[in-house]
Amino acid sequence: MHLALCRAQDICGLDLPFAPAIWQQRLWTCTSTSVIGTAEYAMHHLPDFFIGDTNDVSEVLREAKALCGRLSDEKTQIALTQDLALASNKLNDWIAFRKTEQQDFGKWCAERGRTYEWVRVYYYNR
Repeated sequence: MHLALCRAQDICGLDLPFAPAIWQQRLWTCTSTSVIGTAEYAMHHLPDFFIGDTNDVSEVLREAKALCGRLSDEKTQIALTQDLALASNKLNDWIAFRKTEQQDFGKWCAERGRTYEWVRVYYYNR
């Protein structure tokens, strides 16, 4: 079970097998969102560089997939599954890119028809 889910259980005092279904769903929704956000954080400086370890992020995405599968609200499940798919595709592309000799991940993605949105990053010199 993901650390965030365990922590949420501790804070809320929920015993998941016996908690009301609505609270279980809210907890799983919040935890799924948080877990996907963890993966997105590792990639928020792409195409320039990746923060963290790709194996750790792969594991986080597997956990998010399992959590999303527990959601009963179809709209929420679809939205989070789409976010999860985007993060997974971006991670897989980064892993494939790193096996090449190329230096520009943005260009590599464009050459393959990947249309990711990149966050604008500003670097300041002191």
